[in-house]
Amino acid sequence: MAARLRILKITAYLLLFIVGILGAMFQTAQVAGAAAKTVKSKSMTAKQRKEWRAAVVKYSGQLGKILESSSDAKTELSLYLTMFPNLNDVDILEAAAKTVVIEECYAKLTKLKPPTGMGPIHARNKESMKFDSEAMTLIRSGIDNKDQAQIDTATQLLKQSMDKQKQAMDLTKKFYKANKF
Repeated sequence: MAARLRILKITAYLLLFIVGILGAMFQTAQVAGAAAKTVKSKSMTAKQRKEWRAAVVKYSGQLGKILESSSDAKTELSLYLTMFPNLNDVDILEAAAKTVVIEECYAKLTKLKPPTGMGPIHARNKESMKFDSEAMTLIRSGIDNKDQAQIDTATQLLKQSMDKQKQAMDLTKKFYKANKF
């Protein structure tokens, strides 16, 4: 009974995280950029401002795809975690595959280069997804070893990830407003 309760708790945290990611993804799709401060348009020519806005749109699209892939994988992974520790071999392999997708999303994010003014948001997203990546290692190990403590530790990392993702969303909203996107 206690193990089932922990599983439900983990699932709830994962689902909350997914909702946060989806919110960030939709926010990114609705508005074309992400950063914490106003980019000084007075120091840019009209052509430079147009190029900058295009770079923001491009980056936002790339970020949105990464967040969507990560979110989809987390949704599917959470379903497997609801069955933990009663996973069959196929479930274990599929859950492991989802953790790898999430780690690959982090690797893709680290390779993105944010346009001018978007560094703070990019940094928060990287911090968030780094926690995700670390959690995935623990989830694989926890599943392989039927170790609830590792799953619980992973859950704590996912909570930290959600906090960073919320910070990224808050910075994004401020940027959108300040830069009139």
